Amino acid sequence: MALSQKFIESTVDHKFHNDWEKTNAVLLKSPHIFLSSFPRSGNGWVRLVLAAIILEANGIDIGSIEVIKKRTNAGVPYNYLSLGKQGYNLEEIFPNIYIFEPNTHYEKMSDNVKSLNLPVKLIKTHHLVDCKFSKTIFLFREILSCLTSSSLLLNKAEIENNPRKINDTIAYMAKFYKEMLEYYINQKTKYPEHCLFLNHETISRGKAISEFASVMDFLGMKVDITMIEKVLVKFPFNSGYQKNCEQYINDSTKLLIENLLGKYYERAISISNSQSGLTKF
Repeated sequence: MALSQKFIESTVDHKFHNDWEKTNAVLLKSPHIFLSSFPRSGNGWVRLVLAAIILEANGIDIGSIEVIKKRTNAGVPYNYLSLGKQGYNLEEIFPNIYIFEPNTHYEKMSDNVKSLNLPVKLIKTHHLVDCKFSKTIFLFREILSCLTSSSLLLNKAEIENNPRKINDTIAYMAKFYKEMLEYYINQKTKYPEHCLFLNHETISRGKAISEFASVMDFLGMKVDITMIEKVLVKFPFNSGYQKNCEQYINDSTKLLIENLLGKYYERAISISNSQSGLTKF
């Protein structure tokens, strides 16, 4: 899904998320937890890994799973975890609010997903969540990598014609990422037991097992470490942006990022490294 400027601008607007939650709360199996992030932070991969962990914990051999890309009636792609005649729609296990469909209602889910007996739903959003009312995992990513990846979605055609355009796009989006980082730092201070910081670099560079164990604990699901290890072998992380774009990112863009967001990112790292004692449902 390509991201419009309007979408980027609305990421720090409470109204969209609040309106969505009011409209759809009746369709959700309670309780639910949100996975909130800036676009291109690894949200899709995290949901896939967590869903696979749940399948493995339910005695389903994820070594045989094939991930099939399907599309909604509106043409939006989603992942379907297939085991031959048996399958699990990722959007039924952990839905994305932007392609949320009526069959995500617990009573209308497939029998396969119902059989998982999920104690909580994890719901993807790119909008800000008030952690006072909704427990939330905030997934954040190293700033330049995140904004580079997002910029390719926002202005992909322009960047292909003029790769240096990437600097303008990154500078444009930086202010929105700053607001999101600052917002969740404040939320963590106010509601520490309702907000979990998850660092993209930590889970993609060697410490994923303990981080995913913490997430499962936050979701109220106890799993064996060996299950997490097996899933990560099956679904390794792949970078979400074109490395050749790095050559077009100039020093002034890097300096802007450091001056605008550096202290917020370092604070987010510090928080993610020091979390403990989170309340469970």
